[in-house]
Amino acid sequence: MWEYWVCGDQIAKYPPFRILSAPELEDGKAKRMLSSLRYVMLEIEARVLAQGAWVDKPSPGDAAEMLEAVKKSIAARPAAKRGELHPIEELQWTSLGRILRDQKKVRGVEEEDDDEEE
Repeated sequence: MWEYWVCGDQIAKYPPFRILSAPELEDGKAKRMLSSLRYVMLEIEARVLAQGAWVDKPSPGDAAEMLEAVKKSIAARPAAKRGELHPIEELQWTSLGRILRDQKKVRGVEEEDDDEEE
């Protein structure tokens, strides 16, 4: 999905999904899916940028290298398996989005607790 996000599909003539906007989609379900996809992909983009691995106008190979640079930092811990990190290749992007949101909530609570202690 990351490759489609940054490169699109040159065979099917789709532009990069990152340039899609909700008003371009007719179906409400498609709009919600785009929102969820955008959340996951922007999280990955932020990590790629932080690593300095971003490539403008990437090829599919560049997209793979960008993802490889941050893959370990994105390894997710599904709630059902508390101690085990799963590589992102083993997760659907919808599941990864749910996990990342949950992790962000937990980090937000931990940061609030740290602020209260100071």
